[in-house]
Amino acid sequence: LSAASNRTIASSSFGETPGYYLLKSEPSDFSIHDLEKAGEQEWDGVRNFQARNIMRTMNRGDRAFFYHSNCGKRVGIVGTVFITKEAHPDGTAYEDPSHKGYDSKSTTEDCRWDAVSVRLDTVFPTTLTLKELKTQAKHNNILADMTLFRNSRLSVHQLTAEEWTAVEDLVDRKAAGENLLSQKASEND
Repeated sequence: LSAASNRTIASSSFGETPGYYLLKSEPSDFSIHDLEKAGEQEWDGVRNFQARNIMRTMNRGDRAFFYHSNCGKRVGIVGTVFITKEAHPDGTAYEDPSHKGYDSKSTTEDCRWDAVSVRLDTVFPTTLTLKELKTQAKHNNILADMTLFRNSRLSVHQLTAEEWTAVEDLVDRKAAGENLLSQKASEND
């Protein structure tokens, strides 16, 4: 499966030029395979104001890389999703006091936290690992400028169209068998 076949830089299936993001999740909590089974899911539980504010910029039809975090050597980008519902109050913040994302300062009338809904687009045949991204970023200024490297603890990142394209290029190159740990970025980067 080639990521190139799913590229939508000029327009999305929703008709407008999309925005680009990266969403992190620990696969033990929610993996891309969980999303594959669900089809569409709330992206909730985000409890960082900067990440929440980035989610508030998302529009229906925007794209995001799905990133598995805190999972050993397989940390990295595992697929893509579409944003299907824009930011709205995150019910996990106020509905169940036993939920790990519960926030006693949030109410149905005044919720401090937001969620978005996502739909699976593509599951990559193999993970584009953080180590591969970092190796390629040494030779590619577009990749080197990604907030993923400057603010690694943030669970939601906004990307430029150029960053999105550069990452998709790496996915294609890896799928074609290129060893991204031992080679420089391509001449086109």
